[in-house]
Amino acid sequence: MFHQACRFEEPAKKQKKSRPGPRERIMEKALELFYEQGYKATGINQIIAEADVAKASFYSHFKSKEALCEAYLSEMNETLITSLQRSMSESDPESRLRAYIDKGDEFMQTTAYRGCAFMNFIAEVPDAPESMHSIVLKNRAETIEILAETVKELNQERSEEARVDPELLAKIVLVIVFGAKTASQTFRSGWPFEIAHEILNQFLDYPATSS
Repeated sequence: MFHQACRFEEPAKKQKKSRPGPRERIMEKALELFYEQGYKATGINQIIAEADVAKASFYSHFKSKEALCEAYLSEMNETLITSLQRSMSESDPESRLRAYIDKGDEFMQTTAYRGCAFMNFIAEVPDAPESMHSIVLKNRAETIEILAETVKELNQERSEEARVDPELLAKIVLVIVFGAKTASQTFRSGWPFEIAHEILNQFLDYPATSS
């Protein structure tokens, strides 16, 4: 579900005629099961069975479930950042910031309010090894960087008095969207993202500056 929700934005591609290789099938199944069932509830044997690969083939690609999870998190990060870069490469800067909010709303609806894969993982595995947690932090850092670059562009269109601190506003937008995702997951509704737009309006009208 997660991977499908991200892939709907990608340009149409010709379907491969050949069957995906073992590693690709394992990854596809891990992306599906870890997201829908959770990391702890998903066993290697289920992945092997549903990916239709031999156990020896699985271990030739991944030494353990933990190694597979690291690959899963890395794949999620690459998919999300690529999708974000694509959605933030068009229109004016303010519209791109708003598109980030709308993208969160669309993602939540497409996944039936299952929630953010990274947030779900951290909540489920709060004591995740540093090798896993660092991938989540990498995603957040790259997201903030992309948003901050957009704010810098926005500043070029504003008077000096109306300019905002790029990194601070980027972090604010990130937190707004995270909060909207959590609320929409609870209420199973998109109205929290409408509130997110209203909050962004306040920060655009009253510039955020670092203390």
